Amino acid sequence: SSTVSAISGCIFSGSVPVTQEYFGNPTGTLPEKMQPEIALTVEDVLKRKDQPGVVLVDARPHNEYVGDDDIWLRKGHIPGAISFHWARLMEADNTHQFKPFEQAKAELAAAGLDPADVELIVIGTCSFDDQVPNQASGLQVRLGAKRAAAYDVNTACTSFLYALSTANALIRTGVVKNAVVVGGELISAFMDWHNRGVCVLFGDGCAAVVLEATDKVEGLLGEKLGCDSDARDTLVVKGMGGRYVNQGRPYGETSWIFEGPEIFKRAVLGMSGACAEVLATQGYKVDDVDVVIPHQANLRIMDAVAKRVGAPAERMFVNVHKYGNMSAATVAVALVEAIEEGWVKPNSLLLLPGFGAGLTWC
Repeated sequence: SSTVSAISGCIFSGSVPVTQEYFGNPTGTLPEKMQPEIALTVEDVLKRKDQPGVVLVDARPHNEYVGDDDIWLRKGHIPGAISFHWARLMEADNTHQFKPFEQAKAELAAAGLDPADVELIVIGTCSFDDQVPNQASGLQVRLGAKRAAAYDVNTACTSFLYALSTANALIRTGVVKNAVVVGGELISAFMDWHNRGVCVLFGDGCAAVVLEATDKVEGLLGEKLGCDSDARDTLVVKGMGGRYVNQGRPYGETSWIFEGPEIFKRAVLGMSGACAEVLATQGYKVDDVDVVIPHQANLRIMDAVAKRVGAPAERMFVNVHKYGNMSAATVAVALVEAIEEGWVKPNSLLLLPGFGAGLTWC
């Protein structure tokens, strides 16, 4: 448990116990059976991606799968001198329902809250096990939280932050007294493994937080949400949704439209604008912010946002080089890791900017 504050480009403060899960291990380390493997061809990856464990994609010149060397990764997306980018794939027999259950259960234990007393469950994701019934109801039944309302939020990569905002609003208006909020993705199930411009960037992950009503000035202090819908066609996953039903496309077979330069430009403007507005609305200056925990899409975007906002690089938490873009899970997992590594301390003020398909931003 840690007392923090946050602004969501979001501002956050309060008692927020947090846990995480990535690479199938709550410590964040790779067990022996999941040590790096090299996938040399497209066929090899496609054959092995449905097997339990982790597939790590080698990004050196001989790798036909990525088809380029790691300079492309380092220059455009992933920071650091890495020889390969590892994309964590969920175990084949692990549905998207299992990881949120593990995280929420640990969260409730950390908060000292009995599942029977939970009043709201919100899952932020765009990779559902089922469209009907919703994802959150599955978590409710597994937790035994029979009193809880349950719903999903899908704003792509901003889903966790939007879920946090809606849960916070319901607490502030007295509708509920507490909430479990999850950010999680099984994005590998919907990946186009032949598209090197996309497949090397994404991974699966999950984390959760518990929110509770308080009279203190803490928790989610303020947020600015928005959507740049003029550019919604710059990030599209074809194959996910009803418009593709009965069109001769097997479910899960996707093709991605990912216009990087345009997304970059609009993401920087949206995130930095949201940060500036929410700081001003809440009466804070950027110097008051202890840690910036942005959506972990790529380092260039994060650096550009920090520069426009005026936040020094040493206050920005980064883990994209380890896990890639976990979509709705990025900020949630980064928040957990920042707490674990001592970046976040009691009474810390956090700034949590994000953006996603739509193009949603906060």
